[in-house]
Amino acid sequence: MASGSLSLPVNWTLDTTRLQDGFHELTVVASEGTSVRTQTRISNYVQIHNTGLKASFNTLYGGFNTDIRATLQFSVVANAKNVSAAQLFSTGGLLASVSNQTNAFFSVAGTNLGLGLHPFYAVVTDGAGDQYRTATTWIRLIGPEPPLALSASYPPVRLSWTSTAGAATKF
Repeated sequence: MASGSLSLPVNWTLDTTRLQDGFHELTVVASEGTSVRTQTRISNYVQIHNTGLKASFNTLYGGFNTDIRATLQFSVVANAKNVSAAQLFSTGGLLASVSNQTNAFFSVAGTNLGLGLHPFYAVVTDGAGDQYRTATTWIRLIGPEPPLALSASYPPVRLSWTSTAGAATKF
């Protein structure tokens, strides 16, 4: 048996000075308390501005669906002259970094990441230690699919096939 309220007004304060300027995803998780299966998540993207530091992040080569054998290319352009570092992040963390460049270019082999959907974003740090995090760009790396091999068995009737995680199976 469970009890609770249909609504629960909650107020909280977020000290944005402890976060990088730029884009962040805030997620709230609520549960009525009887099981983790009752959890509900709500996410929202926010942009924080505590300093004047900004940067743009652009995909030069690659798109939402890109062949895994491609070399992805990105550019990061900061609005400050005193940039101490520009870093590229994706699945697994830091992929590449450059120092003392207002304009940075990054190349990443798709084979280094593997098949599936990957987030890409950059963090720029200025000489004062202020940081700016760019919005996230998502790229799905796809590859040649193996031939579809169906298998049927009985009893019970079972149809099965091989698949690649993160890839759509087409019939």
